[in-house]
Amino acid sequence: MKKFIRYSFVISLLILFVALLSLPVSATNTEITIQKTAGTTISIPQYTNETTIIITGDSLETNDWTAIRGLNSATFHLVIRGNTTGIPNNALQNNTRLLSIVAEKATHIGSEAFTNCSSLMSAEFPLATTVGNWAFNGAGNVAGSSLSLPALTTIPNGIVGNHGIFHGTQFRHIDISNVTSIGNLTFSGLIALETVSAPKATHIGNSAFSGCAALKVIELPDAPPTFGTNVFSGISNPLVVGTLNAATNYNLTIAPWPT
Repeated sequence: MKKFIRYSFVISLLILFVALLSLPVSATNTEITIQKTAGTTISIPQYTNETTIIITGDSLETNDWTAIRGLNSATFHLVIRGNTTGIPNNALQNNTRLLSIVAEKATHIGSEAFTNCSSLMSAEFPLATTVGNWAFNGAGNVAGSSLSLPALTTIPNGIVGNHGIFHGTQFRHIDISNVTSIGNLTFSGLIALETVSAPKATHIGNSAFSGCAALKVIELPDAPPTFGTNVFSGISNPLVVGTLNAATNYNLTIAPWPT
């Protein structure tokens, strides 16, 4: 009887071990490095799990962007190194598998380059100084998503119906830490926007943040910038405006202000 119990116990353990082996294994983030050579289209190996694609070498060309835009299997992160200094219009438009991008040397981002990249969680462009209209329209529709443009210095005025470079973006957090002038309507109507870092801004244009219903914090210089009209109109939630160290300098803790 004891032997039977012992054997039954061993068999149970073996069954459990086999069952554990049959469980699905969590996908891990793999990494692919691709060397770009001018005049030839990059070849992206097939992948089935979340993957980081690193591109080095010469500047990406039209066919390369088409190849990346067409990736539609597993999700991926994109790191662009080498000599790619510009991201063309519509570059990755409508790609919903892109999770993050770092374009290390890109100085320009074209119009609608990331339109409808709804899964984009993080976008970093450390050297970008110019950005086309609607570049991020519909992008970043993920909790905690962030967009970093630390080299941008000026944001031109938007117009009614076309609010410019940030029109329609869904990013929750935006870093424009080197911008000195925020144009009219820049962030108008961005209902998902929660925080903006603009510690060098000396001017904020008309209706720049109007309708940003989720906005919580705007980081600005110690010395308050000049404000246009209706800058914070349509915001009813408590809003902290100022620097992280000197928000009280503004004496502005409840929006809308100024109107």
